[in-house]
Amino acid sequence: MIMLMKEYNLLVFSTSKPLKIGVYDKQRFLESFQMEGQLSDCLLPLFVKVCDKYPKIQTLFFINGPGSFMALKLVYIFAKTLAMTKGVEILAASGFDFNGNSPIRAYGKSYFVRKNGEIFLENFEELREEAEYTFPQILNSDYFSHSIKPLYLLPAF
Repeated sequence: MIMLMKEYNLLVFSTSKPLKIGVYDKQRFLESFQMEGQLSDCLLPLFVKVCDKYPKIQTLFFINGPGSFMALKLVYIFAKTLAMTKGVEILAASGFDFNGNSPIRAYGKSYFVRKNGEIFLENFEELREEAEYTFPQILNSDYFSHSIKPLYLLPAF
């Protein structure tokens, strides 16, 4: 008798600190994991921790921008590797869909803002506290796209 292993979906918030991974049973939120530190040091260990408990991943949902150039590139390469080696479906969305459409820090006092569907850079007089990314209780796949390339909105410095 062959037992089929249950499949789960993951939502990764890699463009904010701490790194967070939410686990979904189909579209229903189950729990989240998080780890403080640099994304390059945390992504794999946190993913392994999640997969120890939820070993079969069907879809990896992630934020493809805006945000840190290195964070966007790292999570993109990680997602592409999972797709090629494990057959995991990968979909991406804007970070604005999970932080209440709040400004996202770019550098200094400059922030990415989204108005009327357009993303642009805006300068503020004071540094702003960034809104927390939150996991929806029901994962709406309509926010996500198969267009997963990072949203590089600034030139690399």
